[in-house]
Amino acid sequence: MEKRAALEAKKLTNNIRSIPIDPRSIAENQGLEVSEQPLSGFLGVLLIDGDLGVIAIDENIKESGRKNFTIAHELGHFVCHRALRNKFSCQENDIFGSQGGKLLEREANSFAAEILMPERFFGQSLAADEESYDLVPRLAEAFGTTLTATAIRYVDLAQNPCAVVLSENRQISWHRKSSDFKYDVLEGALSENSYADDFYAGKSLPKENKPVYAGAWLRDVRPESGTIVEASYPLAKYKKVLTLLWLEAEATDHLEEFDDATLDGRLRFKR
Repeated sequence: MEKRAALEAKKLTNNIRSIPIDPRSIAENQGLEVSEQPLSGFLGVLLIDGDLGVIAIDENIKESGRKNFTIAHELGHFVCHRALRNKFSCQENDIFGSQGGKLLEREANSFAAEILMPERFFGQSLAADEESYDLVPRLAEAFGTTLTATAIRYVDLAQNPCAVVLSENRQISWHRKSSDFKYDVLEGALSENSYADDFYAGKSLPKENKPVYAGAWLRDVRPESGTIVEASYPLAKYKKVLTLLWLEAEATDHLEEFDDATLDGRLRFKR
């Protein structure tokens, strides 16, 4: 069903030749009025009247990426779900929350991702620079999207095994894996061996990819198993941390060994 929503989005972007894409203009072309209003408890609301409708987004949303994704999400409800009901009221968790939420919200998010980050454009931006620490922030700026939405899109389209994890209050809130990332991501409390945990200890996060003990993020991994690559980005305003994890293609079946050396309490590669 999520694929169907993405296909519906592709129909609306077939004639677009450049990025960033303005979801407001697409919504208006579909007969929707878009406005910013005070919405207590909701980020976006869609009201439908036949083939017309109104999208209202919370006036307190300041970041353009969050505005764009909220508009595109509500547009997704209009295009995909208007036969089901005439009103949709979406909260923070519906749009930016768990990856295992309600079906209609997941479909609206898939629609929004394809509207704002069409696969034909996004895929071209990957390849040689695919595991750079700066890649996802650069893509978010280029496409006018949030770092979180961009990281999810990256994981869905990347050629190498990877995963994205969102943490809040030192707890892992949710994760999403690429189809070839075969390991299970931990649930519950962050490991003190992860860089993401440093955010909650008041430390600055490194602005580069870092190797860490695989067991800091992956379930059922022995200490001698090896390392994965972590890139963690602080979402300080929301007191959250977004993390990307990579497995090297040759390490998908066998992770590197460790010695006993530590640095800042973290296991490192053998020298």
